[in-house]
Amino acid sequence: MFVSYSRDDAEWAQAFTGFLKPLVRVRRLRLWIDTANIRASEEWHPELDRAISQSHLALVLVSARYLRSDFIMETELPALIDNGVRLAPVLVGDCLWRRVPELERIQWLDDPGRHGALGLVADQVGERDRRLVGAVGSTATTVRG
Repeated sequence: MFVSYSRDDAEWAQAFTGFLKPLVRVRRLRLWIDTANIRASEEWHPELDRAISQSHLALVLVSARYLRSDFIMETELPALIDNGVRLAPVLVGDCLWRRVPELERIQWLDDPGRHGALGLVADQVGERDRRLVGAVGSTATTVRG
């Protein structure tokens, strides 16, 4: 699973990878996230291309910061789609995601229309973690499916 996120949302990427660790540990899931898979002095763009081409599923952590990134919107997201990678988006911050056809037309792991952004409950640890676990559970189902 490729993790697509804005660097400004690194805390959300870290939270999701932490919750996914049990699936990684029992080898039901292989995660690729830049901070763990690109070492110092490596050329990052070829590594990113390789990871995308080998991925079947991408956890997409959507926020205004994600949508603001020219690299994500012009390079990374199109590459995921062009390579047939299934997108599994989660809304981590309020934004105009409905204005992005690639995101508007697909099923989300956590219904943003019903639940809103995870960032809205970031300071409510119990509720945040309950929703993270729910999204991670959906991810496990998506991986098997």
